[in-house]
Amino acid sequence: MYRLLFRFFALFALLAAFASSQLLAQAATGRFSGTVTDPDGNAIPGASVQVLNQDTLTSRSTKTDDVGAYQILALPAGRYQVIVESEGFERRSSGILKLSAGQDVVFNARLTLTHVETKVEVSGGAGETVIETDTASLSTTLGQQEVTGYGLNGRNFSQLITMAPGVSNQTGQDEAKVGVAGSAKFSVNGGRVEYNTFSVDGSDVLNTSINASRGQGEPLMVYPSIDAIQDMKVLTADYSALYGKSASGSVLVSTKSGTDKFHGNVYGFVRNEMFNARNYFDQPDPIPLGYTGKRTYRTPLYRRIDAGATFGGPLYIPGHYNINKTRTFFFFSEEVRREKTPVDYNQAVPTAAERKGDFTDVCPTLTPGTLDTFDPSAYPDCPQGPISSVNQKTEVGRTVSVNYTSSAILNTGLIPLPNSTSGCNSTNPTALAHCYVASVSPATH
Repeated sequence: MYRLLFRFFALFALLAAFASSQLLAQAATGRFSGTVTDPDGNAIPGASVQVLNQDTLTSRSTKTDDVGAYQILALPAGRYQVIVESEGFERRSSGILKLSAGQDVVFNARLTLTHVETKVEVSGGAGETVIETDTASLSTTLGQQEVTGYGLNGRNFSQLITMAPGVSNQTGQDEAKVGVAGSAKFSVNGGRVEYNTFSVDGSDVLNTSINASRGQGEPLMVYPSIDAIQDMKVLTADYSALYGKSASGSVLVSTKSGTDKFHGNVYGFVRNEMFNARNYFDQPDPIPLGYTGKRTYRTPLYRRIDAGATFGGPLYIPGHYNINKTRTFFFFSEEVRREKTPVDYNQAVPTAAERKGDFTDVCPTLTPGTLDTFDPSAYPDCPQGPISSVNQKTEVGRTVSVNYTSSAILNTGLIPLPNSTSGCNSTNPTALAHCYVASVSPATH
């Protein structure tokens, strides 16, 4: 009994995994379809149709049915050539056709009768069409040349979405960020920014849980490198129910795959404050007493290193496996970002006296002849002493001992010394310096 139940659940899990993989494949792949006819427009059943991938040299074949129709499904995005052959007719081949994820390319071929020792290859013109007639969707496709050709400040592929008609950038970022600092707030045809979907090779990469509550937009979980993208398609209206998860736009990204030859690249981008002019509000460096020379300024750290590489090709074992390099391929991409961007930092910090335990500046002044007690609600920053036995009020605790833990924290430099008497939001009424005002450059990765 238990063995039978175990087999049933194992079969159910296998079917569920297979179904989910098929759904992902539908979203990340495309297909070719069409009809094959003779010169009079009659269907040619049994014609051989071959689709050849120009990058990997792999091919898929099928035959036309009784009405001359054919379709080849689940093809990865790439460049293809369609070859149609039938006995008694001349061979027809298309030009290089570009297939994007989720695209249905219709290739109709009209064959002519065979002539002796004649071979005709047609890449365009009468007798064949490459159109999408079975869908009313509006979309924009960006190929590899467009994706890598535009200079993007931030190297974030989502910046290219605005090249599609009807898309506006609502991220509020001039330099597109990635990771948790990123934003995918784009309005498609006036739609809400949270109603878009982003898919990389068929997998949903929009993270709706990070930063949404803080109003920063919804970042993506995966940001593929610009150099690793084969093409991207932006669906803006009337697209298939296959992408019906949202009520606005859908962005489909296909990454590169290996080919029958080894290819790769190495890149690096550098930004440094040494190339930038000084900010007008930058503070001058301290000078010794009596110095009459030119003041110097320390420019805030404004650095970024963006480096990476891609490499792909055939996976083979000489003389044993994939000898012709047409079966198994691989592609690798890695990109590393290191960044320090200056931000204005205005923070209340303890005064120099308070770092030593002396809080006299935030406590009430002792009046001669009166008890040294006070109302804590009137002086919230003043340390509280014990309760007075005379009037049952809180005594003033102007000084406190700095314990080992406090000294260790202060010595780390995490809490800087004050450098200004104003410029920060503080309840401290002291006239002593109690603000730290500067431009800091925290590291982000």
